[in-house]
Amino acid sequence: MSSRRAGPPAPPSSSASAPPPPPPPLPDPTRQPLPTEILLLVVDWCAELDDDRDRVIFGNLNHRLRNSTLAALARTHKSLQHAAERALYSTAVVSPDWGRAEHVPPRSQLYSLVHCPRLRPLVREVVVKLQSRATTTEAAQLLAVLPNVEAIFLSTSAALYVEPLELLLSQPSVRIRRWSVQSWRTVMACTARYPDALSALKRLDVRELSTDDVVDPGVCARLETLTVSARASPEAVAAFTAPFRDTLRRLDLPMWREIEPYDLSPLVKLEYLSLNPAPYLETADLETSTAAIVATLRSAASLPSLSTFEIIGTLLWKHPRDPSWSSARPAKPYQVPHCANLIVDAIPPQIVHLTLDTSALYPEHVAAFFVGPRRPPVLRSLRIGHNVGRGLSAILRNREGWYGALAETLDKAGVDVTTVNIAPVDDEDDEDEDDDDDVE
Repeated sequence: MSSRRAGPPAPPSSSASAPPPPPPPLPDPTRQPLPTEILLLVVDWCAELDDDRDRVIFGNLNHRLRNSTLAALARTHKSLQHAAERALYSTAVVSPDWGRAEHVPPRSQLYSLVHCPRLRPLVREVVVKLQSRATTTEAAQLLAVLPNVEAIFLSTSAALYVEPLELLLSQPSVRIRRWSVQSWRTVMACTARYPDALSALKRLDVRELSTDDVVDPGVCARLETLTVSARASPEAVAAFTAPFRDTLRRLDLPMWREIEPYDLSPLVKLEYLSLNPAPYLETADLETSTAAIVATLRSAASLPSLSTFEIIGTLLWKHPRDPSWSSARPAKPYQVPHCANLIVDAIPPQIVHLTLDTSALYPEHVAAFFVGPRRPPVLRSLRIGHNVGRGLSAILRNREGWYGALAETLDKAGVDVTTVNIAPVDDEDDEDEDDDDDVE
């Protein structure tokens, strides 16, 4: 019997000897592109970052951040280019930095509008801050080729020089829906020369209104909102609003130091009334003007369509030892004159939506109004802010004391309370109170 010697074992196959392939690397969550929907929300947020045109006129950080962010989004995300450009170029600011120059500075928003005609139809608003009568610059030439402008905002100085605006208004397609200007009479001539451009005007914002301000009702027949921010006599308001008794829906009036009673009873279609402390209104001014404010509110008590009322703004206080403007600061609740409770008591009874975002009222007066019999029976929403918001919020949290029933009362009445613009607590409150005691 023969024997065979076993040979060497067969070498392992190459597939058996190779190590398994490494797993694919996990995606880095920090480097994942954001969904387009999220980026579009960023565009929308940037577009609304600065909706205060007064700030745009005088310049602010939010406006610069808005534009720089939108420009970056337009460059880096092609899918967002159209949306970002539409938001970025919706407002064109004609600045004094180049109002006297022949050419617009490079790398500016307006440089793109001058050199890229496809962007010009995106402009819906123009903020004019020109300080020169020159109309031969690229600025004037640009205003003449913006076919879709619907709103014009003029700074104080620009209102004196309307020649560049005429280039804008002369375009057949332009229909202005909102106009903001220092004084109406500075642009009255434009309404006569370009009636078609102003035939769709729905909102007019003026700083001052006088009896010299005349409006052609045939030109501005659709006016729905009138805002006066600084001063206006009752005669001026009555004369200016007379042609719009059947169209005016909203009226914003200033609480100013020389205020006289406004008679609002002829404005039978008025739905929204706003009273705002004018710039530099002091506590002493409020004492002398309370009676006129109360009379104004009583004249509105009979308006059948009035459903919204608001008081928004800051009341100033000066130290008795230093009556100069250097001592002026927003009034604290204890510095508000007690006569302000008469303003609260005069709130029209038909109000459904009420906003008290101000330092011109005493929070305890407001609380007493809501737990008392004068609260509007149809009130459904209450927005509170500033010192009123801070003080009333504290009262709502406290179920004891004089106004412990406030929260339950509003809840049973079906009033939805929203808090906005809460003023921060000032560390100097106690020091101010001590100073007042010393003076007394």
